[in-house]
Amino acid sequence: MNAIDFKQLRRLERKNALNRSSQLQHDDTTLTSAVNTNNEETANIKLDNETREQGTTSPVDPFPTLLFQDTLTEQYRIHPSLDSVYYVRNFLRDDTYSEVWNWLRSIPEYDCAGVESSEKNGGGEQIKNGKLNQRKESQRHHGRWTKLRHARRKVALFDGTLPHHPLPPILIRLSQTLTAIGAFSPRNSPNHVLINEYQPEDGIMAHTDGPAYESCTATISLGGDVIFKLSPRRSRSNTCNYSCSDEVQIARPLEAVLHGSGSLVVFSNDAYLNHCHEIAENVFEETTGSDGICGNDPSGGTVVRRGYRVSLTFRCKKNA
Repeated sequence: MNAIDFKQLRRLERKNALNRSSQLQHDDTTLTSAVNTNNEETANIKLDNETREQGTTSPVDPFPTLLFQDTLTEQYRIHPSLDSVYYVRNFLRDDTYSEVWNWLRSIPEYDCAGVESSEKNGGGEQIKNGKLNQRKESQRHHGRWTKLRHARRKVALFDGTLPHHPLPPILIRLSQTLTAIGAFSPRNSPNHVLINEYQPEDGIMAHTDGPAYESCTATISLGGDVIFKLSPRRSRSNTCNYSCSDEVQIARPLEAVLHGSGSLVVFSNDAYLNHCHEIAENVFEETTGSDGICGNDPSGGTVVRRGYRVSLTFRCKKNA
């Protein structure tokens, strides 16, 4: 039997120990890197989830329009007596019109029966003084066709300022389109959309949109045609009349035919703050006025026969 070389054995043991130490250091570095990577991925996932919960969206391209150079220029001003009213008969392209129309058909109905049943059984939100909290009520109706109690028409509200209720992508894109053409400033891009469904005889009484919004409204019309009227306010209250004012020298309301071809009407500043707007109720056809009061039919006398119409009204809600 050969004698054991203890010196050689110790050298081998020291070499193996060094190798093991080096391997452990490498494994620790790899593990640390893996943990850091995993932490970064977890943080990114958390951030993505928070972003979705907050309702923020990535920028999207605006829709191409039929506007000249996609800009709302002076040529679209409707009447010299009100320089802050613009009208575009053909605003949406055919493919955009079809996309919006198909999306409108997908909006669900509000199930008020189910809510009332829940309240009777003690479920749902608590009621104060017989009325639901306004914000809770808005959240319930958000994005659903709702029959109005005081009128025949149905509405669907999309309020992007409500928590966890971002605007649908198609409305975001339309809002960005209106901002891109200059109807709204980038600081006050639309965040609130009210969709109205009108049967042929339906209308809406004279009113202002009020101080809850920035002083600009844009409405896109699809379906039937209708005559839209703007009249001076009697005072700074919401009371409206047809009398003449010092600021706007017209004896009768300014009119505009809103065509259902995907048209756009925009009114702001003086027209928003100091005028009421309306659509006559309980009529199936009407005739544009003479003496140049109809901005897009100066000669007047045109018979407008109504049909089923849907309007999308865009505004920027304050303190959002």
